[in-house]
Amino acid sequence: MKTSINDMTLSYFRYSPQITAEEILAYTKAIFACGTDYIEIDRETAMLLNGTDLSEKYIFRVKNISDIGYCKDKSFAYVTVPVFMAGYASVLAPEQQIIVEVCADEYSAQAMLLYIRHFSFLSKVSMIRLTGVFCDNGENMEALIKWYHSNFFVPIDICPLNTMMTGVSDAIRAYSAGADMITLSFGRGYYYSALEQYL
Repeated sequence: MKTSINDMTLSYFRYSPQITAEEILAYTKAIFACGTDYIEIDRETAMLLNGTDLSEKYIFRVKNISDIGYCKDKSFAYVTVPVFMAGYASVLAPEQQIIVEVCADEYSAQAMLLYIRHFSFLSKVSMIRLTGVFCDNGENMEALIKWYHSNFFVPIDICPLNTMMTGVSDAIRAYSAGADMITLSFGRGYYYSALEQYL
């Protein structure tokens, strides 16, 4: 199965007040040309791109409760919701695919996943994203992905942080281990892992 690539830069990027939708779309066109499958955006970006079809290639990132209200009548490829707000995602359209984001690392990932497995909202989830510092060896990542696929029936997205300067190697290990999606960020070298370095 192909590992999808998601660029999340536009989900937290702060714009100049003079930016236009055409400039944002020029960026997304270039990012898609690099081989990414999805681009993650926030409400500010979605509002700038009003009138653009966001239903197939764009992931909406929920940051607060009002974001859920904003996107409940709109269609995106996915809506990403932090695990502590996942219960509120029930107001979204039944056909809307949801990614639940869980902050974890190589030591806590299995425990966090087992913890959320018992919540009722999981039945509405289309994918689970693990965000954190993994900085392990390839065997540990492979074991984690294999364990995940044995215990969960929805795809897994790995969003490796780069705070320990291991993000790109974690992304490559996740790809090699068969992660369903990898979330990266263009031009980042510290907090999120850089898409261009991964490529």
